[in-house]
Amino acid sequence: METRYRGTPQIRRGGWQALAVMPLVVAGTALLLSFKGGFTWRHFLVLCAVTGLLAAPIALYVLARFLGSTIVDDEGIHTRGFLVRRDLRWEAVLSLEVAAMDRGSGYALHAGLGKGRLVILPGVLAMREDEPSFVASVEAIQLARREAAQRHEASR
Repeated sequence: METRYRGTPQIRRGGWQALAVMPLVVAGTALLLSFKGGFTWRHFLVLCAVTGLLAAPIALYVLARFLGSTIVDDEGIHTRGFLVRRDLRWEAVLSLEVAAMDRGSGYALHAGLGKGRLVILPGVLAMREDEPSFVASVEAIQLARREAAQRHEASR
């Protein structure tokens, strides 16, 4: 049985709002920069293109982090971002821990792998650590990990 986890509606709405505002920020920045030497349409369009290229990694970050999902099944954890998909087998997951995201923008569940590597599970996000849906998701994933470990031990 597999279960899909997605960010809370508040997190997902924030991601969509950030993406909706991005073209306005790009156009506004290009407009301000094009007035510096006297406005011309050609200069404005070139600045829009350059600013858009510089903003593209931010848009990809928002798509991957806030609008991704995590699927948990008997085999392991499968994350789906905008461009990257990861499949983590339960044997490879050494720990599951909740940690604050960058600059206090919320909390996420991290899967600890070997050699100190952490994988953020994109669908398991919340603004507060004590949100009921977030706590329930974390507990369900930890339970699935324990059950997988018990099945592995029983099969030996």
